[in-house]
Amino acid sequence: MEVNFLNEKFSGILLTLLHELDISKQILNEVKENGRFSDSKKLISHYERLFLSEPLSQHIEFKIAFVGKSTHSLIVRYLDEDNANRHITLDLVSSDSIWIDQLYDNRISDLLKFFKHLFSAIENYAIYQNKRKLEKFENLIEQIKNDIEIFLKINIEADNKQIDLLVELKQKEELEIRERVKGIQLKSNWQLYVNVILDNGIEYLYHFTDITNIDSIKQAQGLYSWAFSDLHKIAILRPGGDELSRNLDKRKGVENYVRLSFCKNHPMEYVAKKEGRIKNSVKLLCDTELIYHVGTKYCNMNATKNEAIISDNIEYFQNINFGVCKRNYLDLTPIEKSQYQSEVLAYEHVPMKYIHNLNDL
Repeated sequence: MEVNFLNEKFSGILLTLLHELDISKQILNEVKENGRFSDSKKLISHYERLFLSEPLSQHIEFKIAFVGKSTHSLIVRYLDEDNANRHITLDLVSSDSIWIDQLYDNRISDLLKFFKHLFSAIENYAIYQNKRKLEKFENLIEQIKNDIEIFLKINIEADNKQIDLLVELKQKEELEIRERVKGIQLKSNWQLYVNVILDNGIEYLYHFTDITNIDSIKQAQGLYSWAFSDLHKIAILRPGGDELSRNLDKRKGVENYVRLSFCKNHPMEYVAKKEGRIKNSVKLLCDTELIYHVGTKYCNMNATKNEAIISDNIEYFQNINFGVCKRNYLDLTPIEKSQYQSEVLAYEHVPMKYIHNLNDL
């Protein structure tokens, strides 16, 4: 199963880095006790052995280069310890490691930042002689180790549960498909959903796309999931998602759903623009009736998040924090920002008749 594969890859990278913290701590202690800032060379050797090894070298860019200390050094062709400081580059570069890192709350990239800060502290010890700063790093290493060990335990247990949730989701889909074939369009308790919609003043569901996709949406008679579009050769000129988001969709079993939001200004729209996947975005205003169609699911956060639970249960839907979706995203707490991305997942297709402003675009 893909979930187990992710566990192994993520925990493999993280545990390798975690193990090496002990050696980093050893070098840190030597610098602190002996005041030998030349021990930064020992740290460089340690980093080279770590980050140039397999499998880390496949996923992490590692480089140490001299950077001139002053404008005088700019006219010197050769940079060395006398006229330059060492600068370290440690960045995730493989698509696999980047999307796995995002899935697990950026724990790998956070740990790489720590390795960079540690290098800088030891490299610059000769200048500042700041023993207190080194002691702070020493304490931080133990905190990081404890935090990551707990985090791994919790998330690997959650991933194992995800396998069962994925099986349940697919079984539910099979039952819903049979209902749809019989011509059953609305959930049996659809009136309860209408009450929630009215009570919370939900006027539309929103879907952002690039304006260049409008013609193909009209030709295809509506919106389709990216999995359906791929299977039936429906061209999407400018897809909002990338390889990362598609992998996350498959992992959660939502690749055959059209993602609709309660908020007008979705943060993922900003990301898609920033990364150049979308240039001129437009908002499609979709009918709230889609909420109580057979096959529709809900999530109280972005459905691809590791801790996200996808459900078609009315009690679950009633407990979504709809109010937060009407506020300014930048004013929200971290928990509220997650709730801001609550979603409606429409199975496979949103027909044209449910997109109110399509003919105006």
